[in-house]
Amino acid sequence: MEIRVFYSKGTTTNIYAKDHLSSADKEKLTAQFFKKHPLEIRAPDVYQALEKLRHGIKENHSALREFPGNWLIDAVIIIIIYMLNVF
Repeated sequence: MEIRVFYSKGTTTNIYAKDHLSSADKEKLTAQFFKKHPLEIRAPDVYQALEKLRHGIKENHSALREFPGNWLIDAVIIIIIYMLNVF
């Protein structure tokens, strides 16, 4: 299995095998305003690498959706306890 890297610009994402990407290729991508995605994924082919990336993004979005709700509940409980102590 090879390590795959992702470069994106807008809605376009290019996937490359890390070992086959030269420094000249990286400079060319940067000149074309592509940004390197911070994740590198080990996968046997491009399709599985993309599927692993999509799965990771979905997990992150799910975790972020839960985060504000958890803080809201905690804040409400703290406010109720404070109000009960003050009055």
